[in-house]
Formats: sequence, C-alpha cells, structure tokens
Amino acid sequence: MSDVAPYPPPQHVLRDLALEVESRPDDTATGWLHVTSHLLDDGGAPDLGALAMLVDVLGGGLSIRAVLPDWAATADLALQLLGVGVAPGDTVQADARVVRKGRTTLVTEVDLRRTSDGTTLGWGSMTFSVLPRRDDTLEWSGDDGASQVTRTAFGADGPQFTRPLADAVGATVTEPGVVVLPYTDYVRNSFGAVQGGVVALLGATAGRSALGGAPVLDLHVAYLAQARTGPVVATADVLGPGAATVRLVDTGAGDRLTTVVHVGTAA
Repeated sequence: MSDVAPYPPPQHVLRDLALEVESRPDDTATGWLHVTSHLLDDGGAPDLGALAMLVDVLGGGLSIRAVLPDWAATADLALQLLGVGVAPGDTVQADARVVRKGRTTLVTEVDLRRTSDGTTLGWGSMTFSVLPRRDDTLEWSGDDGASQVTRTAFGADGPQFTRPLADAVGATVTEPGVVVLPYTDYVRNSFGAVQGGVVALLGATAGRSALGGAPVLDLHVAYLAQARTGPVVATADVLGPGAATVRLVDTGAGDRLTTVVHVGTAA
C-alpha cells in the first residue's frame, strides 16, 4: 500500500472548478460543471479545457472503481464538441459509462449536454491501462465500487476563477503555438504529475494559438508519460487549415515527450 496525501489538496484547480460527481455501482457516473464567464471561450461555448477536466475526473473515478483492487492509468482522451453556446449560470452535465472492461484495458464514453434544455454539447471517450496491484499501488480512498452511490463536490462555494482557466493554472502563450506551464501542486494529479485535464487544456491552448484563435472542437490526447518536473512546454505544428498536432515535453526531465495532442478547430 502507498500512503498519499488527500487529493485534491485544498488549493487545486479541481477545487476552484467546483465539479460535482455522482458515481454508481453499475459502472456509470454523472458530473456537473457550473458555468461562469471565465469558463467560456470567445464564442460563448464552454471552455474545452474545463470540459476535458470534467471528462477526465469522471472517467478516472469510473475506471478505478471498475478495476479495484487494481489501479488504472489514462492512455488517451478524445472530445468532440458541436460548438453549442452556454451562458453564465448554465450547468453542463456529463453522463459517463464503462463500455469495455478487459484484463488490460478499460474504455469509457461520455455524453455532454446543457441541463437547461437537454441540448447536446458533444461527446467523448477515454481509454485506460489496467495496472495490476503491487505493494506500492495507490490506495483508493472512496467506496469499494460494488454497492454504493457516492456524490462528491470538489468545491463547496462554486467556481472560484477570476480569470480564464488557462491563465488560472499558470499557462502562458510565449509565442503563437507555444504554451509553457510550470509544475505546481495546483495542477498535480494523484500520481504527483500534471493532471490529465490540464494536459488537455495545454494542448488545446497551443493548438488554438497556432491556428489563429478559432475555437477547438475536436481533441485527441495520447498520454505517453507523466510530467512530474516541469516546466511543461506544448508546441503546435500546423498540419493544414483547422488542424494541428501538439507535442508536450517535460523540460525538467530532459525534454521527455509526455503527450501528443491532435487538435481540430471550427472552420
């Protein structure tokens, strides 16, 4: 068993995002993101990075409950949005489910909608590698996943951002297509590396910057290694109109390639 500090810590992006999550014993879960002006892009659509964090938290919790007593690590995350607008005060609901549970791989899917009228905002999926339990495996602090419905609120007072999400996590666009993020406890995951949703946010931010600022609607994140040192640098290569590939490296770990992100923007 590995002893770890409570996660997330009191000062953390997930606390400030104030996500709410309900997990159920039938391998399904629902999450809610309460929208503020700082969680919207320029066109009024929900910030893709915030949605990626919602999907990542839902999928991560589902995967761990589903494979207990083993553990799970994220292999990839995909999101496709329709560009539908929301307004401050709206709530985004994500309904997630396990669609495949194998010996080495687990896959979840998620539907995103606007709760005010049920309008579909997009959908996504996540793939996880199942890690057999070892003596140093992290210990799950929640229920056993077998018989309980649990509801968790990450932030008691609602979203706390006073600036756009990328700014809040400390990401800086240093030139078109290049984003730098220092490693801090504010963005760490339970493994002590940069949280998967924050990684997706960096990829989307770099891709959007390289592609002239158009909203990102399609995102595919391939997680290759954990970024534990930082700063993390995301660099976008434009493939053509509305398409870019972003590579993230951990500069404090010898420029180790940690993530490859494919980004598609609105036409």
